[in-house]
Amino acid sequence: MSTDSPDFNLLEHLLAGAIATSAAVSAMHPMDTVKTVLQHSRGQSLNSYSIADWNMNSALNSRSTAFSVALRLLKEKGVSGFYQGLGANVGAQTPAGAIKFAVYEILKQKSEQLVDSKWRTSMEFVCAALAFVACSFVLVPGEVVKQRLQSGVYSSMRTGVAETWKTYGISGFYAGYGATLLRDIPYTMLEFGLYEQLKRLFRGIYKKDSLPPPIEWLLGGLAGGCTGFLTTPFDVLKTRLMTAQHTTRQEMWPLFQSIIRRDGLPGLFCGSLTRVFWLIPFTAVFFGVHEASKRAIIRWKHHRLLFSNKRQTTLTGFCEVKLCKRQTPSCFVPLW
Repeated sequence: MSTDSPDFNLLEHLLAGAIATSAAVSAMHPMDTVKTVLQHSRGQSLNSYSIADWNMNSALNSRSTAFSVALRLLKEKGVSGFYQGLGANVGAQTPAGAIKFAVYEILKQKSEQLVDSKWRTSMEFVCAALAFVACSFVLVPGEVVKQRLQSGVYSSMRTGVAETWKTYGISGFYAGYGATLLRDIPYTMLEFGLYEQLKRLFRGIYKKDSLPPPIEWLLGGLAGGCTGFLTTPFDVLKTRLMTAQHTTRQEMWPLFQSIIRRDGLPGLFCGSLTRVFWLIPFTAVFFGVHEASKRAIIRWKHHRLLFSNKRQTTLTGFCEVKLCKRQTPSCFVPLW
C-alpha cells in the first residue's frame, strides 16, 4: 500500500503531520536540550552563564563535551532538567509540523499534476522550502521560548513569555528568525528531498510501490543525519541569537564574525555530533510515524467505505424484499 499520494484532504494531512511531529519532538527533547546548552554556553562567559555553579569551561574543553554537560545537567536538575521547555517545544512544533507536512504534500500533489515529470525532483525541493516558510510563523516563537528555558535564561514558560513580550513585544518572539530560515529552508529541502530520493532508490531495489516500515525509519534517519550536520553552522547562529540575554542581543553577521574570530571554523560546528545523533532518531521517528499515520488513515477510510457500502447494500436489499412482498398479491394470477 503506497502512501505517497493518497487522496487526503487538508485535515487528514494536518492530522498525520501533527502526530508525527509530536512523537518525534517528545522522544528526542532531552538530546535537544543538551545540544542547546552546549551552543548557548559557548557564547557566554562563566560569570554570565545563568545556571549557577556550572563549570562549563571545563566541560566544553573536554573531549566528551555532550556527555559532560549531560552528567552535569543530571546532577544539578535531575531527569526533569532534560525536559526544560518541553511544553513550549511540543506546543509550537506540533502545529508547525502539521502545517509543514500538509503544505508539502498538497504542493507536491499539485506539482505532479501540473509540472512535467522531468522536473519532479526539483519541484519536491521547492515544495519543501515553501512548506517550511509556511510553518515558520508558528514555529519560531515557540522555539525562542523553548531554547531560553533549556539554556536557563528563564525559569518557566510563563516568565519567559511575559519577559520577552515586556522587553521586545512581538518582535522578541522572532529573535533569530533570519538564522532560522537560513538553517531550516535548506535543511527542509535536503531532508524531504533526500528522503524522497532514497525511497525511490529502495523501491527500485525492492521492486515494490511501498517499503517495509523499518526501511522507512532507516531512510528517514539517514536523511536527517546528513542534512543536520551540513546545517549545523546555521543552527549555532540561531541558538546564540535566540538565547542571548537582553543586554547582549546581537545581529547575525556580527555574531558570525565573532564566532570565527574566537573559535574559528570549528566554532560553527559546536554541538554538531550531538545534533546529528539527535536528528538521526528524530527524523527516523518523524518520517516513520508519518508514514504509519498515513497508512492508518487510509485503512480507516477504507474500512469506513466498506462499512458504508455494506450498509447501503443491506438497506437496498431490505427495501427490495419489502417491495417484492408488497407487490406479490397484485401480481399473483391463479393458473387453475
